[in-house]
Amino acid sequence: MNNDKYKMHEIKKFLYNRVFQYDLKYANDNKDKSVEKSINDVIERISKMRTSSEIVDYVNLITGKGTISSIAFSEELKSKGIPRIEDVIDEFNTLFKIES
Repeated sequence: MNNDKYKMHEIKKFLYNRVFQYDLKYANDNKDKSVEKSINDVIERISKMRTSSEIVDYVNLITGKGTISSIAFSEELKSKGIPRIEDVIDEFNTLFKIES
């Protein structure tokens, strides 16, 4: 496995272990199809990215200014008390800095 593929694997594992598994468990336990679909959409989008820098840029985009829908979704997750990428963004950025 080359270095970037390994880094992509580690990024995906971090996001799943720190955020997505809890969001999906919440969605399943509460039969919340909206959260389930949105999290699965994010996971699918990330899985289609070809480089670790694409994933890092995407994560920083949605946690920075975001889009209207990503901001609303983030607020929905926060109001339900379930983890968001924003909650782990500092650790994420420390672990997965992309060098230019």
